[in-house]
Amino acid sequence: MLNLANVKSNNLVLHGVGEAFLLSADGSIAGRLSKLQSMSIEVSSESEDVYGGDSLFPIFNYIKSKTATFKFKNATMDMNVLAVTQGTVVEGNGEVNAVETLVVKGNKANLSATTGVDLESVVVIADGKALKRATSPTTSDQFSVTETGALTFAIGFTNTTIEVSYVYKVTDGSTVNVLTNDVPGFVELRHTSAPVKLPDGRKVQLHTRVYKAVCDGGFNLEYTRDGAVAPEVTFKSVDPERPDKRFVTYSLTEVK
Repeated sequence: MLNLANVKSNNLVLHGVGEAFLLSADGSIAGRLSKLQSMSIEVSSESEDVYGGDSLFPIFNYIKSKTATFKFKNATMDMNVLAVTQGTVVEGNGEVNAVETLVVKGNKANLSATTGVDLESVVVIADGKALKRATSPTTSDQFSVTETGALTFAIGFTNTTIEVSYVYKVTDGSTVNVLTNDVPGFVELRHTSAPVKLPDGRKVQLHTRVYKAVCDGGFNLEYTRDGAVAPEVTFKSVDPERPDKRFVTYSLTEVK
């Protein structure tokens, strides 16, 4: 049996990114970060010196603050993680942003979506100009639309090519609505490093547990023409107010 209490720190060479698990404070939302590209955990404290008399050296030093910050970039997108970072929930159904090029025939045209069209989202462009939505179009700069995707224009508005941008709802999907009054929720982070091989051939893993933290409010998605998008999120710890005073726990265990 490996006595891990006797493992010297200079025997450990951590490598890789391992995997992490995020759990909301109320336990309602969880996300597994198993495709990490990068992961950083920084625990720091700020101290202040107290001087007295003519001595150039402090007579006392005390801790002013203690923080733990962790940042991760995951190769895959998880709506649960997004919800946790924004203090909201994942809802059923989805919303699709659609753009179509259509030709108006006999002052009529039909969108590809036949249900759930958001009427206020529909924008119609003809000859570089946006048309106005109306109940019953009577001029060439007006159109009407139904939730089933039926477009109607004024009489005589025909054989015209239009560009239409709109949003419609689907049942196969999930949505995270970030509201103006949403506040990022508290989470617990559990991270497990990749297995580390010791000189004697046995393997160990470092387990890190940040008991309570809150997202800084950001959920960064950087799109590039020739690269995959990896969401990046940063959390900062808060006092977990545990009876045992634990703030962050590091534990080294043998891989069985």
